[in-house]
Amino acid sequence: METKINIANSQGVISAIENGKEEGKLEFNLKENVLTIQHTYAYEKGKGTGKLLVLATIDYAKANGLKIDPVCPYAKLIMTRTDQYQDILV
Repeated sequence: METKINIANSQGVISAIENGKEEGKLEFNLKENVLTIQHTYAYEKGKGTGKLLVLATIDYAKANGLKIDPVCPYAKLIMTRTDQYQDILV
């Protein structure tokens, strides 16, 4: 599964694509140097799509020097479960 990022102004979407079909998406907002994860959608449970989307967002934030505010409960769970993401949390 691959991810695709689309950003327009301060709104962004990361899509998870498999065999040309969108399997899920993560919606976020950008303000200054903070990426706020609003919603994570996985269209089929049990495939790891939601986690893939959150991890892709973390990679994007790190590569661009951004902090993350995980408003989405699922993203917050993933990010607060381990210490490795604490340095990029707001």
